[in-house]
This record gives sequence, structure tokens and C-alpha cells, in this order.
Amino acid sequence: MKQYCRYCAYLVTGNGTYCQAHEKELSDSYAKRVNNCKDFDFCEMDAYCETSGYKPRNRKSNKKLTCDICKRESTSCNRYLTEDGRTITICPPCLVNGDSYLARLARKAHEEGRKI
Repeated sequence: MKQYCRYCAYLVTGNGTYCQAHEKELSDSYAKRVNNCKDFDFCEMDAYCETSGYKPRNRKSNKKLTCDICKRESTSCNRYLTEDGRTITICPPCLVNGDSYLARLARKAHEEGRKI
């Protein structure tokens, strides 16, 4: 996790920006940059925005899925839910160029926005 002074428990804001751990005043731009401070103590509240706290980004999983048509493993495979409740895992080349029954079902689910 990247650390910022703005999410540190030792940072005090108000008339200025002050670090209690180092007992010195900081510029706002410095407090908003990534750092490697040894005294960092994570706090979910953002020192510059009282209404919202820390919101970590959702990490995209790099899990490889196996295409139901060509049987290749790929991280670019997508999963679709068909009308009859089945789940189809398909890679983009098979989705575009496939002429099998599963490829047609997946294309229809793709057009209807039923991506899982």
C-alpha cells in the first residue's frame, strides 16, 4: 500500500499542516505525495476532506480463465450469463469469430449486457 501523510494519524491540519511525529510544518503538496516515512501510522480519515475517508481501489484479478470453446487459458476471457442460466467463459477471438452454438449464446448475452 502506498502511504501518504494525509492518511497518517500524526498529521494535523487547520491553519497549516503539521507533523507531530517529526515536529515540523509541511507543505500541502508534500503531504499529498507518496512517501516512505518510518513513523507512518495509517488513519482512514483524509486530513484534507472531512466527508470521505480512504477508499482503496479494487484490484483486477489476474486469474486465468479457460475458454469454453478453444480451451485456452487467458486473463482476457470474459464470463457471460445466458438466458437459460448457464455461465459461458469465452475469449475475445472466440466471441467475435466463433460460429458454434456457445459462441452465438455468448454474443447474444454480450449484446444484452449480461457480463458477469
